[in-house]
Amino acid sequence: FYHATNRPELKYEITPNYNAFQAECETNTRKNLQSFLKGRYVNYSCHISRPLLCEREGSCISPYLSYEDISMRMIYEFTMLYYARVSNKRAQQNFISCLHGHCHFMQKYEDEFRMEFENIHRASEALVKSKNEAYFLTVKLE
Repeated sequence: FYHATNRPELKYEITPNYNAFQAECETNTRKNLQSFLKGRYVNYSCHISRPLLCEREGSCISPYLSYEDISMRMIYEFTMLYYARVSNKRAQQNFISCLHGHCHFMQKYEDEFRMEFENIHRASEALVKSKNEAYFLTVKLE
């Protein structure tokens, strides 16, 4: 596993002391991925878009990718090692499909950098984009 050591440290004032954050390091990266591939992957497809459930049964590898503690290729190869031994291949295939999708869209954003500032579909330009400020002030996070 690759661990980036040359990234800047956060200042103490903006570093939250919050136990729910994933710890970053090679050992945690490996443990998290193994835990997912050994069993949490089973409900991945059903729970990936459900915020309260995806924390337990999602892969939770995004932070490790963001901080370059692991590469997409390593995740894929590690997943394929487990894929040969799992009984529920469809569930793990869905995860593999998401890995491919991630790479596809990362490349798309690299090629089409204007997507950050423009609509992908030109027909969307005519849509009214008003914000309901009162809604954002009253919504409670669970």
